[in-house]
Amino acid sequence: MFTVQIKASLTDHFVTTWKTDNQGNSSNTSITIPTKPSETYNYDVDWDNDGIFDELGITGDATHDFGVAGTYTVRIQGLFPRIYFASSGEQKKILSVDQWGTNTWDSFALAFYTCENLEILATDSPDLSQLTDMSFAFYNCLALNQSLANWDVSNVQDMQGTFSNARGFNQDISAWDVSSVTNMSEMFRTANSFNMPLINWDVSNVEDMSYMFMQAPVFDQPLNTWSVSNVNDMKFMFYGASNFNRPLVDWDVSNVTDMSLMFFFAISFNGDLANWSPSSVTNMEKMFSNASSFNSPIGDWDVSNVEDFSYMFEKTPFNQPIGSWNLGSATSLRNMFLFNTDFNQNVGSWDVSGVVNMAGTFRNARSFDQDLSAWDVSLVKRMENMFRNADVFNQDLSSWNTVKVENMSGMFRQALAFDQNVGSWNIEKVSNCSGMFLDSELSDSNYDSLLIGWSTQNVKQGVSLSVNSSYCYGYQGRSILVEDNGWVILDNGLKQDCGFICPVSDSAPVDLSKSFQPVNGVYDRVQLKWYKSSPQVKYQVADSAACEIRYTAVKDLITNTQIQDQVTYYIPRSKVFKTNGPLFKWPLKYTRQGMLPNTRYQWAVRCFCDLGDGLSTDWSATKQLDTPDFDPVTGIYTPPGIQEEGLMDGSKANVLEDQALYIYPNPATEWVSIRTNNIYSMVEIFDSRSKSVRRIQLSSSKEVIRLDDMAPGIYFLRLSTEEGTETVKFIIEN
Repeated sequence: MFTVQIKASLTDHFVTTWKTDNQGNSSNTSITIPTKPSETYNYDVDWDNDGIFDELGITGDATHDFGVAGTYTVRIQGLFPRIYFASSGEQKKILSVDQWGTNTWDSFALAFYTCENLEILATDSPDLSQLTDMSFAFYNCLALNQSLANWDVSNVQDMQGTFSNARGFNQDISAWDVSSVTNMSEMFRTANSFNMPLINWDVSNVEDMSYMFMQAPVFDQPLNTWSVSNVNDMKFMFYGASNFNRPLVDWDVSNVTDMSLMFFFAISFNGDLANWSPSSVTNMEKMFSNASSFNSPIGDWDVSNVEDFSYMFEKTPFNQPIGSWNLGSATSLRNMFLFNTDFNQNVGSWDVSGVVNMAGTFRNARSFDQDLSAWDVSLVKRMENMFRNADVFNQDLSSWNTVKVENMSGMFRQALAFDQNVGSWNIEKVSNCSGMFLDSELSDSNYDSLLIGWSTQNVKQGVSLSVNSSYCYGYQGRSILVEDNGWVILDNGLKQDCGFICPVSDSAPVDLSKSFQPVNGVYDRVQLKWYKSSPQVKYQVADSAACEIRYTAVKDLITNTQIQDQVTYYIPRSKVFKTNGPLFKWPLKYTRQGMLPNTRYQWAVRCFCDLGDGLSTDWSATKQLDTPDFDPVTGIYTPPGIQEEGLMDGSKANVLEDQALYIYPNPATEWVSIRTNNIYSMVEIFDSRSKSVRRIQLSSSKEVIRLDDMAPGIYFLRLSTEEGTETVKFIIEN
């Protein structure tokens, strides 16, 4: 090793101070001067600051062991274009820059990266005339807070992250000439102490200001006169700048494309932005989210190119008219007004035809109640939690085209005011409705409409649906969804005393104890009479009920032997005829012809809602009846005992007969054909809510009825004569 006496002025040298026993990659008595491998070096080092350079012509990193742990000042001269701590592991060992000297710097990029103990004690300024990059130069330099005011940064183009996380830095750099800078992204990010004026900066060439003041919690300086017309990226710019509240009304933001999270958690900000024209912006996700003071007018903004509005006004008091916004490019309104408890502006004319995600759009928007019936939601796939906890929202959405929606879970959960009919919605692609109306106030009638409308569709299997309502005439639709499609429906069950449905119950099966033997003159008939004591069941004319009877000849009374190869006969869909008022109620009577003499029969009965397609009772207990030894010619026989008074002719019971009415096809589309064994004088069609929609006078036992003008759904056809009525359900499909 050679030693040379230096003749140059001591002020020419780059001087730094180090502490060897701070944490680092080198030993606790050593330091390493970090260099950038891609640069060209040829420098000398004076390790003990005595003016004599101990090591000469170094072309890369220089490591020196001082033998004793301590603090040492080191001088460098020669070609030393760049110091580079980014990956050195020596960041905590350098304590200060004591002199910059006359060295010309090629780059400050990552120069003192994470040198958390670094202070700039130098009274001179570095020669930055050849330098264009200061990106992350002082990143995480926690102790840095010395004046840099006289630095000539006029050639610098990149200041990304220059003071990022320099948490103690708060020096006046207002005189810096930043006219060549194009990138100021992250420049003061998490600079916790910085609050110096920057109003005079010429930022006219800056293109990227993303993250610039992100989480700079005390910064609050005027910036309104900045020329930002070349900036294209402002995402996260004031994210978490909790003290910032300055007007930016004069900014020209016409070239900005991304404003996502720009004022996120800028809790003081309520600056004037009225004149902005963000016509190039495509992303406004969370732009004002959690900006808990923001309520400035922005109704004249051109947002025609914005695709993402998700979370934009989350947890803000924003309530300004924005109904004239053009949302023609929007694809996501996800959680746009989430927990915004003030917003209640008319947005019914928004063009949302391209939106695919409306999940949580008005969730917890507790003041919102505007007409959205004109929204075109035909491309929307996600509506989960859309109006959850929207306390006052109660608008008609029946016209919405939900053909592509896949998720409606929690959509109206705890939407306390919402009570609208959504039975017309197309839900064939929906796979999740869990919690959809949980803790909501959807009326039982609108729930019935939902069940009826949805059950006619080709729905997904195994869907979960939660509703805080009871059902009545939608019982059959519910049965179709549950039994045929495996839906899991959590609701309040069957409504008590519906009046217009058939609440049959396992706890009150049919009782045949009042049935009796044939009477004289009706030799081949037996009469079944049954009742149901509680509840007394009533049916409206638009509904229909039926009972199924089964019987088996079990014993030959002449030979007193059991009949072999017994056959059980079923008499399906025997139904009641009764004009006006309730269709029928218990007790009921049925007379069967064609019985054999001297034969023991066993009978059982069960009753259905809706002509055998709805709920049913259990089979009754078996009733045993013996036919007498009547004369097949005269029909005369001697009754084998005393009959119960008042029950012989069944005068107090409604009469059931075999169904003799047929309609085809069922389901129908454009027409339906009616055929009956009798000539009926009148046919009347009712919709699923018992409303008469058509009356037709018949002239024959076969008639064709056109259905072209009737909407798809469930209908009931009632035929009337002087003897009674008969009602049959049929379905009209598309």
